[in-house]
Amino acid sequence: MIGVNVAIFRDNRILLTKREDYEAWCMPGGHVDPAESIAQAAMREVEEETGLKVRLTRLVGIYSRPRWLNGDYHIVLFTAEVVGGTFQMQSGEVVDIGYFDLADLPVPLLIGQRERIVEAATDNGGGTVAVEETIWPFPQETTHMDVYRLRDESGLARDEFYRRYFVPAEVAGNRVEVPGAHQPNSQELQPTLNNVPAREPHQLIGAQRAAYITSQRVAHLATADAEGRPHVVPVCYAFDGHYFYIALDDKAKSVAPTRLKRVRNILVNPHVSLLIDSYYEDWRRLSYLLVSGAAHLEEAGTTHHTQAVTLLREKYPQYRAMKIDQRPLIVIEAVTVHGWTGSSIQEAEGMPPERTELDFASLVKGRHVVRQYKHIQVPRGLVERTIEAAGWAPSPHGIQPWRFVVITRAATKEKLAAAMSADWRLNLEMDGESAEIVDTRLRKSRLRITNTPVLIIPCLYLEDSHHYADPARQEAEVTMAVQSLGAAIQNLLLSAYSLGLDTGWMCAPLFCPEIVQGALALPPTLTPHAMIQLGYAAKDPPRRPHRPVSELIYSYNEGK
Repeated sequence: MIGVNVAIFRDNRILLTKREDYEAWCMPGGHVDPAESIAQAAMREVEEETGLKVRLTRLVGIYSRPRWLNGDYHIVLFTAEVVGGTFQMQSGEVVDIGYFDLADLPVPLLIGQRERIVEAATDNGGGTVAVEETIWPFPQETTHMDVYRLRDESGLARDEFYRRYFVPAEVAGNRVEVPGAHQPNSQELQPTLNNVPAREPHQLIGAQRAAYITSQRVAHLATADAEGRPHVVPVCYAFDGHYFYIALDDKAKSVAPTRLKRVRNILVNPHVSLLIDSYYEDWRRLSYLLVSGAAHLEEAGTTHHTQAVTLLREKYPQYRAMKIDQRPLIVIEAVTVHGWTGSSIQEAEGMPPERTELDFASLVKGRHVVRQYKHIQVPRGLVERTIEAAGWAPSPHGIQPWRFVVITRAATKEKLAAAMSADWRLNLEMDGESAEIVDTRLRKSRLRITNTPVLIIPCLYLEDSHHYADPARQEAEVTMAVQSLGAAIQNLLLSAYSLGLDTGWMCAPLFCPEIVQGALALPPTLTPHAMIQLGYAAKDPPRRPHRPVSELIYSYNEGK
């Protein structure tokens, strides 16, 4: 298979698309079709995926993966400049698009994209030929269609499936076979690399887990050979908040450090796990953290290696007398992290405990709007408890004039986001917003919808309402129902907070109820009024100040 990638830069930002199949980001590109040249395929793919017409400006390089599927995998990378067209995402292929700073690339990125972006951003004169040492993470006979079926049956969100199965297959670095016309040395390339940070595992780990990791002295490293035969050894390690480092030291061994079983396994199969645990006779104090990720050997002499040696020698004084600075070391990047403690499974998994012990005033003041959520599934039972609480809100005539639509399926979120984005784009353009601002706001809005574990759409339901002959009373009847819906939503928000969940209230459906009805195939009797995000907060946003009571009370007519 011959494919293409196209790097398009604007103001030191690169254009990326988010693929529909894995919800992962990449440069525009695809396969070369029969009867077309490679350059024609590059320009066609860009226009199909983004709506933009481009002119190719430079051949950056050719990249091959001999260990990917049947070994017939080659990508040609170009740079290009936009010469026409407007943003228009390819239906069924692309679900988001935008320009990104090199220092703030989205995640997950498709395998190999980060290195190619670095080379495209570095004027190396073009013509590099390299091998990407990346292993197909499934049995060799597994096709892409087989993988799609596994994805759909896994129960995982598409980006989580990609993180779990594909990201560990990536081996850091390429093996250059033919250098470009001007191959930058390490000093020239370093500023670019510094501006393209690796995916940040600390977002999976968090401050509490990081403290646990750095406090422990020993871990167990699990590797497997090409046939899947496991091998486990105890190891000393250091952690810098992003990567785990394991030295190949001078302790007595029967073979040279680079011939150790764990090293030979990593060279043919980079999938590893690192178990960090604590044992006490009081089993309430038991705990462990299981880190699964991708490992590679870091050769001596690199900046990364030097920093790792410093951390290892600070943690273990014994290493100061050993020549670990002259030997490769093992580097592990986390992809998934699972934890457990005897006292609180919830805390170990990143889920805060329930807040049921809080009094009502603390619940009201503690609840706030959250926009970013962890990739942790919310149990259906908790979702239903929040809606049950909503059902106890006061309502006119006791008719409960509201219903709730719950969305957890990724495909439904994408469909809803796409439909609402198209409508909002028209509104923003009518408001005179620039194309860049429109794209940025739409991208953030789409991510709020697609990256939230649970979406709840509160809908007004007036079928059981009283009907009056005069318009004034009929209008009041509708207003009472809307007021009641607000009370139901507040009950839902407070209930969610008491259960350890977090929420965000979005009013967007008010401005396009018909669009939401169509995307979700709702009957005309249900009128969407809001969108509630539900999950576990990944980031605690700043809280806005609230007015004091003295400003809220317009008048207080007391006395006789």
